Amino acid sequence: MVNAAILFIQNIFPHREKITNADFTLLALNALFLGAGVLANLGFEEIGLDLYVVALLALISAYLFGRRGRQPMFIYYTIAYWLGLVGSLIVQALR
Repeated sequence: MVNAAILFIQNIFPHREKITNADFTLLALNALFLGAGVLANLGFEEIGLDLYVVALLALISAYLFGRRGRQPMFIYYTIAYWLGLVGSLIVQALR
């Protein structure tokens, strides 16, 4: 719920400054760590409600990213949750 609230707050109060390529790179690099955590949680353990929560957050973040553009939290969560979700599905399929 906290991550969804952060996404919606970013939507209500958008970042006004331009996101530079350096900003994007740092956000993406940091998102890799969250994505790795999602992969560890979903890819190597029994999947329960976590899958649905991560999938919902991935969809919400991608929707807001597409609708509102390059906002820091949209970039961060879209990369993190999609990498973690897709990676987890690949790992689960190979098990």
